[in-house]
Amino acid sequence: MPEVRSRIREDPSEVIASDPDHSAGWSSRAWDLRSVAALVLVVLVSTVVMIAYHNRFWAPADEGKFAHVAERILLGQVLHRDVQDVHAGYVNFVNAAAFSLFGVRMVSMRYPLALLTVIQAGLMFLILKRGGAATAVIGGLVLTSLSFIQFLNPTPNWYTLFLAVATIAWLSWNPIGLRWRHIVTGFLIGTTFLFRQLSGVFLASGVLVFLLLEKPGAGSSGGRRLARAILALIAMGNAWYILRVTDPVGWMLFGVWPLAAVLWAWLRTRRSDREVLVLLRDLSLGGLISACPLLAFHLAHGALGDWFRDTFGAAMSLPTLEFIRRPGYLMLGILAWRGFHSGDLDRLINAGLYTCLLLISALLGVLLFRALVRGSRSSIHPLPVIATFYALVSLHYQLPIYLFYTVGLSLAAVLLLTAESNAGSRGFAVAVSTVIAGVAMYYQAAMPLTRYLQGTVAGERRFPATPLPSPVAGIYVDAADAQLYQSLVRLIDRETQPGDTIFALPTNAELYFLGRRTNPFRFYNTALGIRSSADLDSVLEVIRCHPPKLVFYDPADKYNTPASVRIAGALKTRYEKLARVPPFEVFRVRSDSLAVLEENHGCEG
Repeated sequence: MPEVRSRIREDPSEVIASDPDHSAGWSSRAWDLRSVAALVLVVLVSTVVMIAYHNRFWAPADEGKFAHVAERILLGQVLHRDVQDVHAGYVNFVNAAAFSLFGVRMVSMRYPLALLTVIQAGLMFLILKRGGAATAVIGGLVLTSLSFIQFLNPTPNWYTLFLAVATIAWLSWNPIGLRWRHIVTGFLIGTTFLFRQLSGVFLASGVLVFLLLEKPGAGSSGGRRLARAILALIAMGNAWYILRVTDPVGWMLFGVWPLAAVLWAWLRTRRSDREVLVLLRDLSLGGLISACPLLAFHLAHGALGDWFRDTFGAAMSLPTLEFIRRPGYLMLGILAWRGFHSGDLDRLINAGLYTCLLLISALLGVLLFRALVRGSRSSIHPLPVIATFYALVSLHYQLPIYLFYTVGLSLAAVLLLTAESNAGSRGFAVAVSTVIAGVAMYYQAAMPLTRYLQGTVAGERRFPATPLPSPVAGIYVDAADAQLYQSLVRLIDRETQPGDTIFALPTNAELYFLGRRTNPFRFYNTALGIRSSADLDSVLEVIRCHPPKLVFYDPADKYNTPASVRIAGALKTRYEKLARVPPFEVFRVRSDSLAVLEENHGCEG
């Protein structure tokens, strides 16, 4: 043992490469009855949590767009050709498959994610198992309490989190030199990218840095120019993204730590140019295999160009929207600070929670860099390295939910890095993680968006208990939301017939799905679907010649752009104001407009 400790100090990657425990996986501690019972406990608790929470809460516009796109796919429309989405596609086909298997209801899209949340808790237990039963149990349950139940929505972010955990598990359990190791890794990265492009890029960055930190195979030699060139590209890409999308608060909380890890890898990598070429070949092959189904689908339907325009054109416009660039984490910190001085126990507890959530990624970065410098055995492990890069997902949009997309993985990585510390430090990390998970579940999980930012940080508890009144819902929501959408659906039923079109401006695709009416456009969001004057002219032509029976306009929606404002102004020529159902203004096409259209006056077709 003293010999091994001294070798760790000199070069941790060399010890890891030659350590028989690592070749069987870092989590290779022998199984006993206690370990089996602990794994069963993690799986059972996660299952109970999923049963209790899976049909609570909703984010109407988000849930609606995924349901709307999935239903159109199920009806035979071609993704990206007939219906737009800015994601690369796999999330939409999974949602459509869920509709096909479990019925066309919103809750159906949550079943796959509930299952994956239980599986990923078990995977995290296995990843952390070598660190002890307490670390592994809390690590698995942390991932359950700080992920899907915090934003119960079929967003691809939850699929990519699962794929990140699966990638970490695969790399930690399979030794260097395994023939299919990098091909499978490339497949997982490619699949992640095809669920959510940005998450795939961050996962790929973390994987590459980890692989370039590993010791090369026996007998390897040669220059390290290619490895260092790749690391330099990763550093430049991450730096460009960080400077483009965030502020100094974001840099310190999330941005500088991946760059520090890249710098260390640049100094210490021992991968030869030959090895790196083989590595890139295998990763690329795996990525290509993951893309084959989507490529074949779009080629078969003549939609390859539409696919690229949506997933790389429209998607790139998202970070340019004004509301995305607001410094939300600074405001979270200010609200937490106020909570500490409020004198209210609930606010005090939640101020502590959000302070921890904001600092966890930075803590992980500090612990990882310290472990790398000290030569700690756990530093060259895929969990802390990949989690440090994956945390950049939280910079896309500075809201509490974007913290939850990554903080569970980051906290699990902190548990791994502290597992080799003394018993006091290890116990403290486990205890604090348990408190964070418990407080987050009690005060934050499934709580409605109508709490807004101040209510969220204050820990207001309003657990959804009112069924959303629609046969295609199957979920419980806040009472105010249930009343609002009952009024909207009744209005749609009264004013339109099945087969009629309605238009939600600028977004709110849930109205198409819950109202069982048709969207006359390829897009569900004008900010993403109208990107040129020709696109705007096409929409105005439909408004003039084939007007939807009803238009629902939210003038305060964050997705409003000059194009949506102009469309709203154009409604005056064809529509009359029917009602105001806050936040919507509802317009009905005038009967005299329909009479003119019957004569096909000035319109074609």
